[in-house]
Amino acid sequence: MLDSLPTELIHQIVLCLPIDSKPWFLIFLCKQFHRSLVDETFVLQHLVKYNAFATPDIVYDLCGLYQTIYASRHFKEDKNITWNGVVTKEALNVFNTLPSLEVLSLFMYQIEDPVYEKPIPPVLNSNSIINLRLTYCHGEIPKWTLPNLEILAITSHQSKPQPIPSHIGSHPHLKSLLISNANMTGPFPSSFFSLTSLTRLSIDRTNL
Repeated sequence: MLDSLPTELIHQIVLCLPIDSKPWFLIFLCKQFHRSLVDETFVLQHLVKYNAFATPDIVYDLCGLYQTIYASRHFKEDKNITWNGVVTKEALNVFNTLPSLEVLSLFMYQIEDPVYEKPIPPVLNSNSIINLRLTYCHGEIPKWTLPNLEILAITSHQSKPQPIPSHIGSHPHLKSLLISNANMTGPFPSSFFSLTSLTRLSIDRTNL
C-alpha cells in the first residue's frame, strides 16, 4: 500500500515518472492517501518546477495540496493570519477548523495568470473570524458563513466590474465596511440599510 511507504521512496517514485504525469501523481497522493506522505518543501519545489508543463487546473490543484499541508502544520492557535497568493478551498477549509482565528487577510497576487485569477471559493465557514480583509481578489465576492464578522475590507479588486454584494448586509454584527480602489458598481443593496450595528463605512476610488 502506498500509504505505508516511506516518504523518501515516494519522492523517488515521483522523480522517475514522466514529466507530464508528475503533477497528477502528487494530486493522487493528496486525495487518496495520508497528506503527511509528501512534505511541503517537496510539493512546493514541484509546484514551481512544473508550472510551465501543467495546465492552470493542475497547478491550482497542486496549490491546494501544498496549502493543505502548510496550513495544517503551521497554523494551529494563530489569531491573526495573512495568506498570500492563490486561495484554494483546501486552505479555507483548514482555516475553518481553527477555533482561535479572529483576523484573516487574503492577499492575492496582482498577476495576469489563469491560476491567480480564480475567484475565492465560497467555503469559508467560521464562528471565530471577526475581521476579514481581501486584497487583489478576483471575481464575485462569495457569500460565506461568518456569523460574528465585525470588520470587512475589500481593496484593489482586480476583476471585471462587479456589483456590490448584497449578502454583505446579511452580517448582523458588521461594524466596519471598507471598499477601496475596488472595481464595483452600485447601487447600494437595500440589505445595507438593515445593518444597525454599522458604525464605519468608507468607500473610496470605486465605480459607484
